[in-house]
Amino acid sequence: MNWMGFLIFLLIWLVVFIIIEIIIIKVREKKIYEEYNYLDRQFEESKECILETIGILDRYNNAEADSLSRSYIDIKKSVVSSKSLSDLFLMIDRISLSRKGNTKVFKNEDYVEIRDLLISYKDRISNSLDRYNIYVGNFNRKVFSLPTYLVAFCLRILPYSELIIDKE
Repeated sequence: MNWMGFLIFLLIWLVVFIIIEIIIIKVREKKIYEEYNYLDRQFEESKECILETIGILDRYNNAEADSLSRSYIDIKKSVVSSKSLSDLFLMIDRISLSRKGNTKVFKNEDYVEIRDLLISYKDRISNSLDRYNIYVGNFNRKVFSLPTYLVAFCLRILPYSELIIDKE
């Protein structure tokens, strides 16, 4: 009778353990999804600002507008990825550092406002990217820890990839 009680206790403990591990995995996975969605929204909004910036520069026949237009085509239909974020950061840097051509454009209040907005988008995206990578790292460590690995393997839960870009 003692063995039967012990086996029932182990079975109950195993079921509770699996449920707790699944909850932990799902909570961490939800954080990853939420941060990715936030990152995606910031990415899309910043692309719209870049398009507005190109329009303003184009009105002044600024040579940078053509160059930015060609770069914009590369990220126009892209989704959040390491490459698209790197390209976006490069475009924002070009816009924020550009001082060539017609000086009237750089005195235009709309241009200055959008440029400042783009810089704030870059900061938000950078912070969100850092949080996303932290969440992914925490999730992957949890999934590959020994007891959780068995549950993850049985449920075919795969690790996520971090988004790595050169922010410099």
